[in-house]
Amino acid sequence: MIRVHALYSAPGRHFPVEIVSSILLWLSIPDAVRQRRLSHSFNSLVCSEGFARRHVAQHNPPIVYCNGYIFLAKQSASIGPHYYLRMLLLENPTLPPAYARAITDALFSTITELYVARLNMLALQNHFIHRFKVIKRLRGYGASSSLELPTDLGKCETLENISLTQCNIPGSIPVSLSDLKNLLYLDLSENCLSGHIPSELTLCVKLTHLILNNNQLYGPIPAEIGNLTALQILCLHNNELSGGLPASLSHCRSLTKLDLSGNSLAGELPWFQNPELSWMSLDHLDMSRNQLSGALPDHLSAICPSLETLNLSYNRFTKASIPPAWGNLAHLLELDLACCGIVGAIPEELGNLGRLKSLNLGLNGLRGEIPKSFGMLAQLQKLSLNGNCLHGWVPVELEQLQSLILANIKTGFGNAGIVTTIPKGVMTDSRLYEFLKNQGFKEAELEE
Repeated sequence: MIRVHALYSAPGRHFPVEIVSSILLWLSIPDAVRQRRLSHSFNSLVCSEGFARRHVAQHNPPIVYCNGYIFLAKQSASIGPHYYLRMLLLENPTLPPAYARAITDALFSTITELYVARLNMLALQNHFIHRFKVIKRLRGYGASSSLELPTDLGKCETLENISLTQCNIPGSIPVSLSDLKNLLYLDLSENCLSGHIPSELTLCVKLTHLILNNNQLYGPIPAEIGNLTALQILCLHNNELSGGLPASLSHCRSLTKLDLSGNSLAGELPWFQNPELSWMSLDHLDMSRNQLSGALPDHLSAICPSLETLNLSYNRFTKASIPPAWGNLAHLLELDLACCGIVGAIPEELGNLGRLKSLNLGLNGLRGEIPKSFGMLAQLQKLSLNGNCLHGWVPVELEQLQSLILANIKTGFGNAGIVTTIPKGVMTDSRLYEFLKNQGFKEAELEE
């Protein structure tokens, strides 16, 4: 390069365009831009629209990450030895305008994935975002922003995946998102969003994931939610939602996870009154920490045979009892009914839940004895029965619970009728011995 430069550096002499073009096209974009200082020929070529577009097209990568800079990913010999070729997209004094325009046009017409690491970037401004012609995925995580979601986001018709979590996004959910007819995945969790969930969002009928948890959303769940028949995961927990549960949700028969916990939802569970309801794939149902009332559904095992997690704790199911048919939930791993107003006896049938690892029935009005069938819960690790009105002996069958790590039977209050003499066999597990000592069972009362 030095010899060539010396040869053509004399006054009145210029590099042949063919030679200059071949040299610069061989270089990476940053290196080519740096060579513009060598001569007038180099500078003229680098600043020309035609060459810039040709050069950018030769080095154009498939994925771009935005962080105030454009990161051209995918290491290759043409890009150079560095994994990321970093270039400021706009307002870079060292980047010729021709290159800036060429890069912008090339990226907008080819980029399918945009990662926004800093949301106060112009990437989420209305005059900018809609220029992405074929974008399919918009992602961001942990950003710090004071910008609301742009309304022009709805113009990115090819978008399939929006995942902007923990980005501190304020404002409301734009109604314009309903124009994204190809949208499959929407995750705006753990932001500062407020207002209602737009009913227009249910026009995105291809949605499989709707994740809006940990915001300040309020008002009812849209009655039209049942239009999202492809929905697999619905997470609206830890908001300020109120009103009843939409009956139309029973139309979402592909659900695998439904989490509405931590809101102010009230009324009965309407879906389980529908004899045609079938949530065959649902394995996670969490309605805890609401104001739900009425009875617990009898035929849950027929409606949701795949359930692994069921949490209805901290509700108001006044005078409801545990249906014996729940013993048919063969896949259940966690059952939490703490402080939800249930009464009556604990069904012996719960002992059929052979895969159960956690059972919490504490802080209710349960009466009667601890079922001997609990001895069949071979996988049980956590058991909580405190704060009830149980009486009688702790069953000797509990000695079979070799996996038990934490048990809470008599702590503090309730269950005053539980006999404090513990069967000898139960003491074979030292961990169980320790928990009993902490439950109000005195060591002197432990039967040898």
